[in-house]
Amino acid sequence: MVSRINEGAKAVAVALPEIAEFVREGAIMNTLALWDTEELLGVGGFDPRDRKPRTSDHYASSNAGVGEFIPLLRMREKLGRPVLAIATPVAHGPVDIPSDRQELHKKKIASKRARIEGMLKEIGRSAADLRACIMH
Repeated sequence: MVSRINEGAKAVAVALPEIAEFVREGAIMNTLALWDTEELLGVGGFDPRDRKPRTSDHYASSNAGVGEFIPLLRMREKLGRPVLAIATPVAHGPVDIPSDRQELHKKKIASKRARIEGMLKEIGRSAADLRACIMH
């Protein structure tokens, strides 16, 4: 991950199996990500629109929880080039979700696509804008 930052990436997202489909479309997730913090601060950090509501089950009623890509879009705009490197793990162990969080976790993953699309619409951007952030 650090080598990708040294190569010019401003953020590196790891496409863990559970979130790989979203990450490969440019939706960086802080589940496992590395940021160039100077660049992140240079675009105002994380956007307040991504704050999760203070309810235990906000996934059906909010776009929040997916907006890590907002500063990524700002970085691309500022620098005029793709800024996201995607790393694919070669080996991984099982993800252990505590039993009391499994139902909420299922809702979180099941609603992720709709929340990403909702957040993009909310900020006036598209999936194409997100894909344009990816370094090849």
